[in-house]
Amino acid sequence: MAIGKKRGAAADQYARLIADALRLEAKGSRGAVKRIMKWTGASERTVKGWLAGDMGPRGEHLLGLLQSSDVVFEHVLLAVGRDLSASSPDVALLRRQMLDLSDQLRALGATKQ
Repeated sequence: MAIGKKRGAAADQYARLIADALRLEAKGSRGAVKRIMKWTGASERTVKGWLAGDMGPRGEHLLGLLQSSDVVFEHVLLAVGRDLSASSPDVALLRRQMLDLSDQLRALGATKQ
């Protein structure tokens, strides 16, 4: 973290949650950073920051992780107190809603440029 920047406990906990999930996802595999970059569109430096727990992903990057990684998806559900035993149709609906939200965020970003 940069000198002079302070984060709250919640931000630190969030960064650790994502780092733990990504490291578990990457365990024993090569090219994890590049795979995560592909999922999210984030830079190599950013992905390495997530893996180190220095910071957590924001907005559309988080949506890309949730869409592509079951491990991250499950960690986030557990962190917010949601039941992992949700039926498959419920999970499928939630994923579709996240994809719709991701599309909306991309459209908003495109209109601002």
